Amino acid sequence: MLATAMELQRQNYVSKKSPSDSNKPIAFVLMPFRDPFDKYYRAIIMPAIEDAGRRSLRADQIFGPTEIVMIWKAINEAEIIIAELTTRNPNVMYELAFSHAIGKPVIMLSQSLGRPF
Repeated sequence: MLATAMELQRQNYVSKKSPSDSNKPIAFVLMPFRDPFDKYYRAIIMPAIEDAGRRSLRADQIFGPTEIVMIWKAINEAEIIIAELTTRNPNVMYELAFSHAIGKPVIMLSQSLGRPF
């Protein structure tokens, strides 16, 4: 059931891309995959990335037999990384550390100034 839902989501994402999207630089977004972050991504982050002439990509839009390798590849190929750090999600922190280690430019977001990361 979950695999079917994930495949439908992937097909929906792929069908929305135009041929010119594949030529756009990638902004890879690191964030939790649940609401309210999903809504925040669709309503604010993704439109901002697209308005900047980039293609937005999140790890939940990548499917393959070895997802960590696919995430590593996406981070390497991305022009810029955007990391949502409000919840201090361990996966986001790991991917952020990797991004820093290979010298990727990173935009770090947090929804609260009083909550250091």
